Amino acid sequence: MSRQIRLTATVLTLMLLTSCASITSVPAGPLTLGEGHPATLDREWSDISTLTARTPQVRVLTIDGLALNRLYVAQGLKPGEGLTRPMAKDKPVPAYRKDMSPNEVIEFVSDSVAAQGYQRVETGELKPARLWGKDAVRIELTAKTETGLEVSGVAEAADIGGRLYLILYLAPSEHYFNTYLPSVEALFHSAA
Repeated sequence: MSRQIRLTATVLTLMLLTSCASITSVPAGPLTLGEGHPATLDREWSDISTLTARTPQVRVLTIDGLALNRLYVAQGLKPGEGLTRPMAKDKPVPAYRKDMSPNEVIEFVSDSVAAQGYQRVETGELKPARLWGKDAVRIELTAKTETGLEVSGVAEAADIGGRLYLILYLAPSEHYFNTYLPSVEALFHSAA
């Protein structure tokens, strides 16, 4: 093997090992969020937060990879914090503001989804929900990827003590969304 090939193989191996070290397993069972807010996962997920989250208050979980399903768990966003990292330096992401109205929370969620490169983000009717015993809103949405793949999403969000707690699930509408929706609904139920 030539020196150039060995060097390239070494660099690729180190890159792979570095990226794998950033992904951890989150087993089925109890999941404590924020300041002791309990929830339960009914299956194992992979935590890719270090690769994708903007702030430590946001965990990003997946089962099959970001393109196929993603679960954002905001564990008490403070005012000024966003749900995701900017896709580019010149494209800031939406920031949470204290005392947002339910409609502003919907805008925050849809704008955060759009900031991740999704197009034609549309939200459905606002529905009441409960998170950790507090009034929350439930948002259903649809969007498209740049290549035209249809994506569905559902989120529940609540302002608890001036911080935003949010669980947002996104996946391609065909197959993946409905495949893992029961697990997400179980997570919502466990956090009610």
